Amino acid sequence: MGKTIYNDAGKKVGKVDDLIISPERNVSYVIVSAGGFVGIGRHDVAIPVSAIQDHAGRLVMAGATKDSIKSMPEFKYANDTTKRDQFLADADKDIARGRAKVADLEKRAGVAATDAKAKIDQEISSLQGDVKSAEAKLTEMKQATVARWKEFEAGVSAATARLRKSIDTATG
Repeated sequence: MGKTIYNDAGKKVGKVDDLIISPERNVSYVIVSAGGFVGIGRHDVAIPVSAIQDHAGRLVMAGATKDSIKSMPEFKYANDTTKRDQFLADADKDIARGRAKVADLEKRAGVAATDAKAKIDQEISSLQGDVKSAEAKLTEMKQATVARWKEFEAGVSAATARLRKSIDTATG
């Protein structure tokens, strides 16, 4: 990090601000600040490490210019908050589907014959238990700090998986 990147003509085209490390622990991208003046109007770009060669300790990106790097798409860091928010939204959708299925089954039970009603009532009871379990696990996660949400992810995932299975196997 902090090393200057040059083009093949020897002109400075950027500086390495950060590295993206793959799960295999290899550097896969370098993050370079592009454009702007004194930090204003500047954005980060991700350049594949394969596009940069090391020539005796000097980083060279053939054919690059400051303008070509500036025109690259902006790189934005993913964060746990985004992943957590999506996970919570998906769990909320599963719970809403469970509640809707319970309401549907309750309507069917109201007009069903006695023997069919008993079976539907069992499904309602089972589904309501799965909905409550998923809601409880999700509430635990929501009360945890953003930094600790991963500790609750497995419990919520298991509860919502049971709920989806109950929804799929319920009558009709």
